[in-house]
Amino acid sequence: MLGFFKWFKSGTRMKRWMFVTLVGIILLCYGIATIIDMKEMSVLKLLFTIAISIARIYHDYSRYHI
Repeated sequence: MLGFFKWFKSGTRMKRWMFVTLVGIILLCYGIATIIDMKEMSVLKLLFTIAISIARIYHDYSRYHI
């Protein structure tokens, strides 16, 4: 059990990667649930929604990583 808590020491990057992985899984599940819930959405509207989402992510990423 003590070995598990070593991962959370300052200086180990395991915390960061665990958090990023968890956020990624949550976003993936949310995205899949949203797509499944869109029964009346056309393929064109779905592709437009995906393109806008990717553009927003890229814009936010480029804004903070100059």
